Amino acid sequence: MNIVCPKCNNALDIPTIRGMANLSPVDINESKTNDSKNPKAKFTGSPSSNKPTSGQASKSTLRKGLTAVFFIVFVVAGLTTARWGFIRFLTPTSFTIEDEIRQGGETLADFTPTDAWDAWLYYQSTGFKEKNPAPYYRVKRVMELQDENMRLAGVVTAIAFACLMATIFAPKQTK
Repeated sequence: MNIVCPKCNNALDIPTIRGMANLSPVDINESKTNDSKNPKAKFTGSPSSNKPTSGQASKSTLRKGLTAVFFIVFVVAGLTTARWGFIRFLTPTSFTIEDEIRQGGETLADFTPTDAWDAWLYYQSTGFKEKNPAPYYRVKRVMELQDENMRLAGVVTAIAFACLMATIFAPKQTK
């Protein structure tokens, strides 16, 4: 059976399946020396001609490695984003400065004259120490930090996803 090579336009004699039994074995070393003498005789029919070169193999390994790295970064960053989102969801957001003032007023209203006198004596002897920020401001700051962390993790997740898709779906270079 004869076919024409689409690259070099040479006619190649290809044996049929039954005709392969009549072929003589090919010495690989002999075919390499013949190939170097005749550059157009590239087809040897040996399975070794289909193996990728070392450059192709290293590019394939590099691509697989990059895909694995981007996948790991995507999963870790995605889980981190989800974690920060979950924490943000659980953080109470209904607490306002007015709630804090009202709560403080209720606490003072519940003071008995004895409690008020004891508090006065306590602060008179120890003085006012550095005041901690009010709970409203602490909650607000924690929420701001959570939002920053969630945004950063989301950006890293998006970049990792884009790189992962690029390594998976980018056309493979053959040469």
